[in-house]
Amino acid sequence: MTFKEIYTEVQDVTDDESSESLLRIKRFINRGQELLVSKLPPGALTGLIAKQTGTTTDDVNEYDVLPTDFVRPHAVVLTKDTTDYACRSISIAQVATVTHSNNPTARKFGPYYYWYGTTLGFSPDIDDAYAYAIWYIKETSDLSVDSNIPIFPKDLHNLLVEYAVARYFEREQDGQASYHRELFNIGLAEAVNFYGQYNQPTFISPPEVESEV
Repeated sequence: MTFKEIYTEVQDVTDDESSESLLRIKRFINRGQELLVSKLPPGALTGLIAKQTGTTTDDVNEYDVLPTDFVRPHAVVLTKDTTDYACRSISIAQVATVTHSNNPTARKFGPYYYWYGTTLGFSPDIDDAYAYAIWYIKETSDLSVDSNIPIFPKDLHNLLVEYAVARYFEREQDGQASYHRELFNIGLAEAVNFYGQYNQPTFISPPEVESEV
């Protein structure tokens, strides 16, 4: 669906074609797009996956390297002597509980990683210089021209309609809002389940180990 097709369908459902409401509907559609980019699995966002590379420093655990268009990580891998070590994510709150060794080559998989703002962190500190690669979901531009098409698969475009309709009715305090919000939530859950099967990292996965956090 094009941007025009999406907002026209919202106008049809809400029975409101006023110029004032159209501006509001367009904003709702773009906020819905932002929400979907933050929630959908990478398999539904292949056009938004970017890569950042660099090198770690001995016993330094945080690097201010995340680009300004960064939304969330897809995968982080350390490489040394042509061997890849997949890292696993944790929250900042869990960092203090990590107790394992900081030598990826000895442990056969990478340290945990976390992020905040433009900072990428590893826990524990890395014991040597490793090449790192971050695959991440980047921001998408707002839909603004009638011919614009959302970045994710066309079978998900209708979620933008349901989201914008729900927001419209919520603003109007109309009881129809809950129905369209539910349609959006159901559709999003189904998309997460379906597209979560695709575009998984192709590098080695960490082996099964006992919980360390």
